[in-house]
Amino acid sequence: MDAGVIFGILKFLLITAGILLLLILLLILILLFAPLRYSIKGSYLDEKADGTAKADLLFGLLSVRIKYHHGIAETGSISVIGIPIYRIEGKEDD
Repeated sequence: MDAGVIFGILKFLLITAGILLLLILLLILILLFAPLRYSIKGSYLDEKADGTAKADLLFGLLSVRIKYHHGIAETGSISVIGIPIYRIEGKEDD
């Protein structure tokens, strides 16, 4: 093989690896410096906790919501772009 072909392939691979590393670094920086918005409301009466908790990351692209009743997670969800990907269903009292 010609040395020019080997250096061309090596140049292509290094440029591609550099672009991928820059994209990964950009994604990490976006996650680190994106605003995290959260809200917690609740009460504690007769040794029983009630309340709600919400958290949004990346302007609501990723969100977590949980509602507590008597200290047990009653309902909740984890959503990506508003689409629930995981739901928490409450447990019934015995």
